[in-house]
Amino acid sequence: MQTIVKIAYRNEPNSLKITSEDKVFDTSRIKNMQVQEWAFPFCIKGVKWKGLYEELKQFTGKSDFVIYFDGQDDAFEIIKYSLEDVPVKLISTNNNVVILYSENPFTTKITVNGKVMDTTRIQNRSIDEWIKPIQIRDLSWKGIFKELEDFIGIDVYSIQFVGKQELMTPLINECPKNVDITFRSPNLASKNNSPKITNPMKNNNNAVNLMSDIASKVNVQNLPSSGQVLDKFKQQVSDEEINNNLQSIPIKNEFIRKNAMAICALISLVLTFLPFFGFSAGAEGYEEKVTVTGITALFGENRAIISLTLFIGPILIIIMNYINALKPYRRIIALLVPLLCIIFEIFTAVALRSVVMNTMGIADSAAETFGGSIDYDTSLLIGFWFILLSYILTAIIGFITYYGLNSIKNKK
Repeated sequence: MQTIVKIAYRNEPNSLKITSEDKVFDTSRIKNMQVQEWAFPFCIKGVKWKGLYEELKQFTGKSDFVIYFDGQDDAFEIIKYSLEDVPVKLISTNNNVVILYSENPFTTKITVNGKVMDTTRIQNRSIDEWIKPIQIRDLSWKGIFKELEDFIGIDVYSIQFVGKQELMTPLINECPKNVDITFRSPNLASKNNSPKITNPMKNNNNAVNLMSDIASKVNVQNLPSSGQVLDKFKQQVSDEEINNNLQSIPIKNEFIRKNAMAICALISLVLTFLPFFGFSAGAEGYEEKVTVTGITALFGENRAIISLTLFIGPILIIIMNYINALKPYRRIIALLVPLLCIIFEIFTAVALRSVVMNTMGIADSAAETFGGSIDYDTSLLIGFWFILLSYILTAIIGFITYYGLNSIKNKK
């Protein structure tokens, strides 16, 4: 069993207590000193200190141990830095868990110290279910409190519940003694916080930050200035927020879920090999038919330059996550590009009709040869409809990924 060392530190007023099992560490040599001093070796006025690790190593008689640190975040970061090259596991007791829960349908999202926790095992399940252990075939869930303990590495943490007040009752009833639970209203969270918070690592109120992000998405629709709207679209979207939003996509395979938008765009490109547009002209004793695919619309005899959009849009969607210069524009690309692709796909079909007629000279040659009127028929073939569906699906997945379904729910 690993040796556990507990450190309780406060900067103002200065206090420090170090214990391991029933033993209390003598802190007289570092009394009234700041963490940035006693975390590292020093020799001051004849008083020698080997540094936190070496002193605790001598105190415990072990070279590897676990430290539970109870103190401010900045102090934790200093100690973490001082121990980065030694075999010690450092765990903070100042752990903030945010649980966003709603019903109809059952949706659960959890962040721990700003990091998204995978909740796929409990999606579409009520709080009464996932608060307790679940074992069904391959599904194994230890219960919310044990899962959080395993995820954090310690059973000391605080939970902020975002949802309806009455829904947090089961959590309170089963709450362990080392866990604190408080309620956070989604509406109050968005009203009481300013978007000027730019570094969530320095702010312990993760629920407030998370709800501010959601509120900012809703407010995009209400801003009066088009320039402000564009700036809002262009803002950087964090990988944490994307992973959080991706939990709403009902796909079990994690790789497919994370790359769903790029996969849809790739399918759009593959579908250009299918028949896209059909044209036929006929009169008595004369009939001619032409079928154009998405590929031949760009490279074939009957090509239209506007069909280039069938390829540019999906390619842009595929590469936007891999080119740093495009990352600030991912939100606008994810939504606007598929919609433009739909519009230009229709324009492409219209342009192809004109191109085919001009290339073949159908109207003139047929009239001279056969006389009388000519019947024309144009048709949108299977490739057109499948590509259209792929664009629509790409737009839907793009909205979920970069804006989240919560923006719709909150607006309602």
